[in-house]
Amino acid sequence: MELSDRFRSIRHKIEARWQSNGWGENEPTWRLVSESAADVDRFKTLAARALTAYGIGSGSVEPWLLWLDAIMRDKAKSGVDFDRYGSGYSTRGEVMPPHEWKRLFDVVEASACYCEKLGTVSEVRQQSAPAKAKRRKQAASATTKRRRKEIVNKFCEKHGMNIAELATDQEMKSPDAIYGMIRGDTKRFARWKEDRLLKRMNVPRSRWDRK
Repeated sequence: MELSDRFRSIRHKIEARWQSNGWGENEPTWRLVSESAADVDRFKTLAARALTAYGIGSGSVEPWLLWLDAIMRDKAKSGVDFDRYGSGYSTRGEVMPPHEWKRLFDVVEASACYCEKLGTVSEVRQQSAPAKAKRRKQAASATTKRRRKEIVNKFCEKHGMNIAELATDQEMKSPDAIYGMIRGDTKRFARWKEDRLLKRMNVPRSRWDRK
């Protein structure tokens, strides 16, 4: 089943709301609204799959946020218009920068349409196969692996944990993902999870990737 069909299999309507300044302290700019929490979770899972399948991008935030950013950014392909339903300053008198709100009434259908415009997953995989093969050949060197292992071990030692506990802290199913990051085995982890781990350890990408 194609991803567009999987999105359309979600039963309840989901509305996406965006606010330029986020929805609160340390809150993301996106919020999903639906009468079904289970369908919201399913949407987030499918959005993460779509982000990886189409190679749209990665980052230190959750994949479903990046997926919604892509839909809003790439209007030519997603074919959706966000309803701008407000802008201005806080009504409580605080000094705040201007902000605006937008919403998409049916983000499920918008996601399905976006997938169709991007092409089937099999087509995308076929097109990206040479690039993926090249990345696999560019696995980390022995020197890089040693440095990465030292970085991880020092962080674990400083915080009184082992690699398995660090993986749990980062909401990973097993430490295999972290070992994959150390080796440069891109089949073992998602890029956004590596970005999140580096942020947790306060390690710049330039230091992690240095040859």
